[in-house]
Amino acid sequence: MKNSRFLIYCCCIFFACQLGNKNVPIDLESIKYLRQNYPDSFLLYAKNEIKNSKQEAIDKSNILTQLGHYYYDNSALDSAYEFYQKAYTIREQIGDKEAQANSMASMADVLTEKGLHDSAMILYESLIKVRTNKENINDDYCNLAGLYSNSGNNAFAQKCFQKTIALSTEMKDSFRTSRAYFNYALFCNSLGKQDSALYYLNLAETNKEYSGIKGKKMNFLLAKSMIFLEKNDFYDASKTYKTALNFSFVNNLKKERIYVLEGLCDIANRENNWQEKSKYLTWQLELSDTLFSENILNTIANLQVKYDTERKFNQIILLKAEHKIKNTWLIALAVTLLLLCIVGFLYFQNQKNKRKKTIAENKLNINKLIEEVNQTKMEAWAEGQEKERSRIANELHDRLGGVLAMACHHFNSVEAQFERMKEQNNSAISGLKKLLNNAIIEVRELSKDISSNLVNKLGLSNALGELIDTVQNATELTINFKPHKSD
Repeated sequence: MKNSRFLIYCCCIFFACQLGNKNVPIDLESIKYLRQNYPDSFLLYAKNEIKNSKQEAIDKSNILTQLGHYYYDNSALDSAYEFYQKAYTIREQIGDKEAQANSMASMADVLTEKGLHDSAMILYESLIKVRTNKENINDDYCNLAGLYSNSGNNAFAQKCFQKTIALSTEMKDSFRTSRAYFNYALFCNSLGKQDSALYYLNLAETNKEYSGIKGKKMNFLLAKSMIFLEKNDFYDASKTYKTALNFSFVNNLKKERIYVLEGLCDIANRENNWQEKSKYLTWQLELSDTLFSENILNTIANLQVKYDTERKFNQIILLKAEHKIKNTWLIALAVTLLLLCIVGFLYFQNQKNKRKKTIAENKLNINKLIEEVNQTKMEAWAEGQEKERSRIANELHDRLGGVLAMACHHFNSVEAQFERMKEQNNSAISGLKKLLNNAIIEVRELSKDISSNLVNKLGLSNALGELIDTVQNATELTINFKPHKSD
């Protein structure tokens, strides 16, 4: 149930990342668990995560490393090396030295597995120089010792094993110390030093934290049996193998049981005990057939799981494609509506501006027309006023002025006839004469104020000529006037 929930959780993360196109930081431990327990699901998940351009560089390098482990576990060494190298390149770009060293170590493991021991040793020697973590340095020395041992360079191998023991002891790491003793014991056994091998194997076995692990316990029993067999101590070897056989039954270690049965067959063969050999050989063949059948069933089950997983992920990808298409249509529709709104707004705004401009132009034209009409009215009014003033002035000057002048002259002409009356009414007549003269003066002043002077209009000569004609017509006086002609 726990594993199923975990798988569902990982699928949900994948689904969310793909459909939402969001960058979700990876949980490295969860990815490791997925790779170890659901490798096919991990493969699909990891390949999709690598395509995610938004993924952080460090997360992408971790996924590439896990992909390398996946292919390494499935013996696809070239693919494993390729992914380790890609992870190394990314880690080199971000400047993570320890992560770079881990990628180099993984690449060295691949080279070791491919049998390219010299290249692997060069990588491990380079690693040891740049490492800062003592635990990793210890592991590198351990791997380097194994390479030297396999290549026959026993002197360098022994130095590396001793360096491993010294480092683990210095760190007070009992687990690594026991592992170093165990590996050195196997090395001593390969050199024919079985007593030293048993000594270091017993030192390693004292750490129950290491030797108490189910797989490690079986390795101790098999190693000890092998050392006794190399010493031709068939009794202790057979005894240890049988202990290992019982241990394999208790812990259901079928693969290790085959190695145990092979060792027991070898001992029976050396002791010429054909019955025991036949029994162990029969067990071995039956167990091999059982393991073969189980492997077939496991393969079929894995294929079924792979098929189901791929089908589910294909459905997820199909849903993702449909979701993208739907989103594309929605976005296109939204953009189209937005563009229509913008175009409509701009169109109405343009029409509004045109109307405002037209109204402004019409107002301007109306104002101009009003100004022109007012100007015409003012000019016509001024012209009419001027004409009316001129007419009144002319009437006052030409008619009333002449009449008053003639009245004044006539009054003067008859003044002699009324000498007696003049003496009696001298003040009245003087007052009347004064009034007539004042009237003449006022008429002249008024005529001058209302209209332009006749002299200005007709000239001095013409104005005097007209005045003489008026006076002569009103009286019996004869007036001679000769205008002077200037050049």
